[in-house]
Order: sequence, then C-alpha cells, then structure tokens
Amino acid sequence: MQSAEIVYERRDRFIIRWDDGRGSASIDISGFWSDDDVTDFLPRAADVMMRSRSRHGGAHVLFDLTKGEVLSGALFERVQAGSARIVQPQDRVAIVFASSLLKLQVKRYESTENTEFFISRRAADMWLHAHIQFAP
Repeated sequence: MQSAEIVYERRDRFIIRWDDGRGSASIDISGFWSDDDVTDFLPRAADVMMRSRSRHGGAHVLFDLTKGEVLSGALFERVQAGSARIVQPQDRVAIVFASSLLKLQVKRYESTENTEFFISRRAADMWLHAHIQFAP
C-alpha cells in the first residue's frame, strides 16, 4: 500500500492507514493492549471499514498482527464481540500473523467466509485486492 496515509495512530499500539487508490485500509497492531486501547481501537476500525464499504459495497481491510501480543481472555472477548458488530458479511478481511500456531488458534474463533488468515503480508495483500470491485 504505497500510497497509504496514516489516518490514526495510538502510541505504539496500532496504526491505521488508508489507501485512497485502492479504497482499502491496513491496520498494524503491536504491543500488549489495555482496556483503553481496545476502547479507542474499535470505533476507529469501524470508521475505516465504513469508508472502504462506501467504495466497494464491502470493506477491504488488512490486519497485521505480527507485532501484537496475546490478549487477556477478557480483552480477546471484547475484541471478538466488537469485530462481530463491525464486520459485515460482504466485507473482506485479511489477517496476518507472525506464526502458524497463533494463526490456527485465532482461526478457530474468527473464521468467516470472507476472512482469510496468513503468515505473509504480501500474500494477504494479494488476496485482499484480487477481488476488488468498485461500487457504481
């Protein structure tokens, strides 16, 4: 996403980038998250997904979790519940992990038809943008 601009950044926890040329976003997650991080993140993720939906009819978002740490059970449940409210059936979501083990663990909880899991950001980006159709 060379033409992407940073639209929000929270002190080494997440960076949200918008690529206007593609009408898609990438979200890089890092560090150990607190309750405040999750509270700040969820509405910002929802905003960028709505922005992408307005271009494609469905959001196109890449989440890079390669620098993220494992969440506590309570925070994981909050993120999962927030994701269930934010992600719609027509959205395409690519999630990148640092290891296959973490990928398998999360896949058990977050698997949907238009969500794919990767250990390569390049592969995730290719999958995410292979099916982009611009809304009329």
